Amino acid sequence: MEHYLRAGTELDTLRPEILYNLGGVYARMGEAGRADTLYQALGPDVDDELHAAADYNRGTTFAEAEQYENAIPALIDALRRDPSDHDAKVNLELALRKQQEQQQQQQQDQNQDDQEQQENKDQQDQEQQKQDQEQQDQEQEPQEEQNQDQEEQEQEPQDQEQEQEASPPEPDELNKEMAERLLDQMQQDEKEQLKQVIRQQVPVVNSGNKKKW
Repeated sequence: MEHYLRAGTELDTLRPEILYNLGGVYARMGEAGRADTLYQALGPDVDDELHAAADYNRGTTFAEAEQYENAIPALIDALRRDPSDHDAKVNLELALRKQQEQQQQQQQDQNQDDQEQQENKDQQDQEQQKQDQEQQDQEQEPQEEQNQDQEEQEQEPQDQEQEQEASPPEPDELNKEMAERLLDQMQQDEKEQLKQVIRQQVPVVNSGNKKKW
C-alpha cells in the first residue's frame, strides 16, 4: 500500500475497485488523508454508485477524525450522487452539528484565552503603576525634605524679627535722640503742672467789687 501512495503516477493505472479497496483499508485505520488520496484517484469513468460510496467513506472518515470542514463537502457529494443514501444524510447532519459545537468550543476557548490575556495585562499594568508610584514617591521625598528645610531656614529670620519687634526695648538700648525727646516731654509736663499750680494759688480779682478810697 505504501508503494501505491509513494508512486502517485501509478494510481491512475490501478483499477477503480483496487483504489476503492485500498482507500477502505486506510479509512478503517483512521488515516483519513491517505484514504482521501486513494478515493480522489478514481477516474471520471467510474460509475456514480462507486463514486458515491467513495465520497461516503471519505466524509465518514474525516468526520471520525473531527475534520468536519472536509467531511461535510464529501458527504454532500455522496448525497448528490445518491440522494437515497440515508446513512450519508445522518452522518451529514451529525457532522454539521459537531462542527457547530466545535466552533462554539473554539470560540469559548478563544474568549477564555483573550480574557486571561487581558487579566494578565491588567495585572502587569497595575504592578507597573505601583512601581512607578513608588519610584515617584521616593524621588519626591528628598525634594520635600529639602523644601521643608529651606522653609524652616527662611522662617527663622522672620521669627527672630518678630521676637525683636514684640520684645520691649531695654533701657540701655535707648539712643540719645529718644532720651532727649523724653526729657523735653518731662520738662513740658512739669511746666504745665506749674502753671496749674500758679492758677490755683492766685485768685482772680473782680474789678466790680473794688472800693473807692
